[in-house]
Amino acid sequence: MNLFKLSLLLVVVTCNTYAQCWSDIAAGYNHTLGIQTDGTLWAWGRNDYGQLGDGTNTNKNTPTQIGTDNDWHVIAAGDTHSMAIKNDGTLWAWGRNNFGQLGDGTTVNKNTPFQVNGDTDWKTISLDNEFTIALKTNGTIWGWGKNNLKQLGNPDPSPIYVPTQIGSDSNWKTIDTGFQRSVALKTDNTFWGWGSGANGVFGNGGGNFSSAIPVQTLPDTDWRQTSTAGTTLAIRSDGSLWAWGENSFGSVGNGSFVNNGPNYIPNHIGIANNWVSISMGTYASRAINSNNELFCWGYNVSGQVGDGTTINRNVPTQVGVGNTWLSTSGGLFYVVGLTTNHTLWAWGDNTYGQLGDGTFTNRLTPIQIGTTCLLATSSFEGKNILKAFPNPAQNNLTIQYNLSERATVQTTIANYLGQILYSQKTNKSPGMQHDPIHLSSFPNGVYLISIYTNNLHNTIKIIKN
Repeated sequence: MNLFKLSLLLVVVTCNTYAQCWSDIAAGYNHTLGIQTDGTLWAWGRNDYGQLGDGTNTNKNTPTQIGTDNDWHVIAAGDTHSMAIKNDGTLWAWGRNNFGQLGDGTTVNKNTPFQVNGDTDWKTISLDNEFTIALKTNGTIWGWGKNNLKQLGNPDPSPIYVPTQIGSDSNWKTIDTGFQRSVALKTDNTFWGWGSGANGVFGNGGGNFSSAIPVQTLPDTDWRQTSTAGTTLAIRSDGSLWAWGENSFGSVGNGSFVNNGPNYIPNHIGIANNWVSISMGTYASRAINSNNELFCWGYNVSGQVGDGTTINRNVPTQVGVGNTWLSTSGGLFYVVGLTTNHTLWAWGDNTYGQLGDGTFTNRLTPIQIGTTCLLATSSFEGKNILKAFPNPAQNNLTIQYNLSERATVQTTIANYLGQILYSQKTNKSPGMQHDPIHLSSFPNGVYLISIYTNNLHNTIKIIKN
């Protein structure tokens, strides 16, 4: 049985600067981060604490490149601070630091990215209001910053100024933060939470249940994905969609605007079982199905539902018919999204230019930011995409793919005579992978990169010049 499903795509980066395709996006409260397919980092929106990272404290209403590095692969935006992980596993931070949320042991704000510590095994990060939670490749979780409501999983409410491990478990799979709380899934697909559990956001029926340490709040062992803010969204392993928590604005999506006990336990939303992606903003929910259709619901004060109105919606409402959606990220009252051709879209509040369209005008429906991605193709779809970029490459190449299960992955490089010039076998945890390939010792020419796991074999052609 194959341990993961993999689709192949060869990415040729030929776009000019602002028209390049986007590979990742992250919405903070009022600022946005993005990574383009060439690995460069961009930011726009509010910048009063240097959270854009461009060396100023001036707001920007169009995407602005941050530095010149082209090896960024994970980003996260909080209320007023930002973080990113590079291909080498190093962690970088910038922005507000009043509670030590940047992790450098100080409370000094920074307006350009700096490396947090010497570790090179950071996997993913999640930021909220003045605190940070991070997951390492060894399955451990870490936290730092504000801890007044135990959102760092430490009973001492004092701020923590450097990355500090939360508990001793090493089987964490995903993390997310929101509204002074943290939630996570373990590799056994159990759901855990800590910090403020106001309005039933942990799903165990307790309206104000809180915990100073990670606790399993649901008995099920089939949770695949989760996202939290005032409400918690989740997808089960059968592809069904569930929600619980605060529901005054309809963000649970069960047809009511009632915030009470029945909404404090998991509610099954609709009957579809083809959901693949979810994201929460401030009382605003979003989900994408396997047909790449986007549905939004909940709080809509600035048009963040994207249906052309400012009316709150209490059931999933399809948005952007005609676009094929890949991912979304929600800020305070706005949303940014990527379509399957990796073109950037945005809608909702634009007070600080966080939509990136060159104005400060709110948008009630998705608008395209920049030009259409030149990589547009019908095959540029799906959650399990293998990408090789840049291609042609000079000294460094990145292979990106998604694992649905833990697997041993073997990567080989062969010349056109079939001779294996490079081989490496690595144990991988589930999730999106970004594997750097160093080509500096290879002569110019055409090579075949193959990835194997169990009985699965996929090959992609690359050019070294």
